[in-house]
Amino acid sequence: MPVAATTELKLRKSGVLKYELLLLMVSIIWGTTFVAQQIGMEKGLGPMTFNGLRFALGCLALIPVITWRTKTTGRARVAGDLPYVGSVAAGVFLFAAASFQQIGLQYTSSANSGFITGFYILFVPVIGMFFGHKAPSSLWGAILVCLVGFYLLSVSEDFVVSKGDLLTLICAMLWACQILVIDHVAGKGDPIQIAFLQFAICAVLSLAAGFLFENCTFSQIKAASGAIAYAGIMSVGIAFTLQVVCQKRCPPGPAAILMSLEAVFAAMAGYVILNQTLTGRAVVGCGLILCGVLIVQLVPMRRRTGKERRNPCNRKEAIRRGIAEMAASTASLTVLDLKSSSRAKGGKNEEGNNIDVNNDCLQTGGCRVRRHHGAVRAPHRPAGSGRREDGQPRLHPG
Repeated sequence: MPVAATTELKLRKSGVLKYELLLLMVSIIWGTTFVAQQIGMEKGLGPMTFNGLRFALGCLALIPVITWRTKTTGRARVAGDLPYVGSVAAGVFLFAAASFQQIGLQYTSSANSGFITGFYILFVPVIGMFFGHKAPSSLWGAILVCLVGFYLLSVSEDFVVSKGDLLTLICAMLWACQILVIDHVAGKGDPIQIAFLQFAICAVLSLAAGFLFENCTFSQIKAASGAIAYAGIMSVGIAFTLQVVCQKRCPPGPAAILMSLEAVFAAMAGYVILNQTLTGRAVVGCGLILCGVLIVQLVPMRRRTGKERRNPCNRKEAIRRGIAEMAASTASLTVLDLKSSSRAKGGKNEEGNNIDVNNDCLQTGGCRVRRHHGAVRAPHRPAGSGRREDGQPRLHPG
């Protein structure tokens, strides 16, 4: 392999590792936020008031990000271009999901809430089936594994589900609805601005509900200020922004595993900070839920990879993903290869790909890719798409 290509490969791997570590940080932040939510309510704040202040602070944390993106891109997104109806709908579902989760945390542990919230990964394809989405065949096995895990974690010997766990299960269904709405409006506007709108809707509805149904004092807000700041700035502002940036640049398999560790960190934080423990039965249940969540995400990826290897030319989706990644991460090397090898008609570049000068095409893996102004032209992909690199919706509400 040429020295330039080897160096480029090492740089690419180091860059991916950086974004994977940042995704791990996102999971840690989101997992420990369950503890912050419980601490905030222990200080006397009601669940609606806490959520309202949390998401309002998260909106403020996104303003510098939006300003920076506007300056770096050189133009501002026209306000009329944003999908207001979809953003409002997402904000309503976000309000409902966050409310059920926050209320449920009054009656259950951080570990239970973290693992049961992970059920939204299963609910997304199930609900999507009613709107014409195709569910992976591994879904049903994953659901069975998760149901067994839920039984061991939440159902008592008297066959009674705890109130907090049931509320959290409803929360997971609402998270799935919010994700599907975001997936529908993805690419129709700047993702950070869409997030700002839905966070603002959630904050307004939560504060209104808190004003109507809860009694809150300034001393309670002051006592819970640390928990509010962590849940608002770290979870809503910083972690969400990191997810948007990193998940585009990480392979879908490692990204799915890293994001699924959120529940594990929730259990660890609950044990270390709040002295919350799990029985052996509950630990087995948590492990089964985690396995089910990983099955529904990783098995379809493995099957697609096997099909691509057996038939490399009949893989439209794989080529779309591969070309997009190649054009984004190795554009400079590709341009140099094309310039140096296009001097001779029908020659080959350093990677062994055929160059057809007359047709202005690069032949790679038996498939033809159109060049545009000296570089490989990837298929159009709207900025801020709500889908991962494997074509599936991003499976975290953010």
